[in-house]
Amino acid sequence: MPFQENLLVNVKKPKEPNARTRRLESGELDLLMSAAESLKGGWLKAGIRIAIETGMRRGELLSVRWEDISFENSTLLIRETKNGHPRCIPLSNAACEILLGCGLNCTTA
Repeated sequence: MPFQENLLVNVKKPKEPNARTRRLESGELDLLMSAAESLKGGWLKAGIRIAIETGMRRGELLSVRWEDISFENSTLLIRETKNGHPRCIPLSNAACEILLGCGLNCTTA
């Protein structure tokens, strides 16, 4: 079927999202931790450390529930993600220690 004009002339490709490559610069972690020091309970310091250990986003961190954490497998299920699909992330020993609030290794917790 011949067309009089190009039907795709007004179709535009979606824009590629701008990927972030931001990393903490020298001394920034110390500044964050000293600012968090002023809050009682230590929850902000732990949150900062978990964010750095896992690369999780703020919304992901705030939605974590204890039942989503498997210390046996050293994993954390993130139910609500930016793209809408749950994902399971590995936890380092440091992340497990932060979550446990003590010096236990994930495999012995």
